[in-house]
Amino acid sequence: GPERTPAFITPTVFGPPAAFLMNLPQLADDIPAHRPYAAVFAAPWYGSALIWRSPSLDGFTALGTVGQPARLGTLAFDFYPGPVWRFDDGNELWVDVASGTFTSLDNEALLAGGNPLAIETAPGIWEIVQFGTAMLQSPGRWKLTHLLRGQFGTEDAIANPAPAGARVVVLNSAVVPVAITESDVGLPANWRIGPSTVAAADPLNLQLAFTPAGRGLRPLSPAQLRGVPQPGGNLLLTWLRRTRVASGDSWVLVDVPLGETT
Repeated sequence: GPERTPAFITPTVFGPPAAFLMNLPQLADDIPAHRPYAAVFAAPWYGSALIWRSPSLDGFTALGTVGQPARLGTLAFDFYPGPVWRFDDGNELWVDVASGTFTSLDNEALLAGGNPLAIETAPGIWEIVQFGTAMLQSPGRWKLTHLLRGQFGTEDAIANPAPAGARVVVLNSAVVPVAITESDVGLPANWRIGPSTVAAADPLNLQLAFTPAGRGLRPLSPAQLRGVPQPGGNLLLTWLRRTRVASGDSWVLVDVPLGETT
């Protein structure tokens, strides 16, 4: 047949990823509560990223893969505190993201857990926020309103304010728990994250220092604390306990279930 000109394919050049390791609350009952979470982004995407951990600078152990790129962004403006346990319709959450879109939800879908974001309100401290209304303001810049604040017991992470430029992570299926043991909680470690096709020592890996804090094990604060004076000067204290388990989100339970046996 006729001679053919050989085709030369330019190899894909990968760069280090952007990656966050986050001490978040337990996001689902089937995820061990002590595990932190990882969000990884790279362009072009590797196909999968691998997470490595070591207590020193060698002897890294692979802890699992991330199969899809996370959606990462930053706050475009300061984000101020608002009410918890009801809708925050006074604040606007302005977020810059490099790709993807946001979608508005009705209240039923929102109360079922839709549109969650994690916002780093201080170094290593994350507030989980949900939004009901999304409006594109300019390429990559979104205004998110009709908010639910301090979700999953993160009301203590609400800042006054969270500063512009703070990191934002969309909590979708790309954000994965990291398979550490409970005995690893509180132990500083070195982490490397990069393409799953390279070794731990490869310079393509992003290097991080991170200490798992077991955020998901922390009990939630009690609610509706009341004190009633008693005869003799005593004070009777009563409260409603809160639970971390999803089955506690019920309108019919008299008392919510415990998240652990004791």
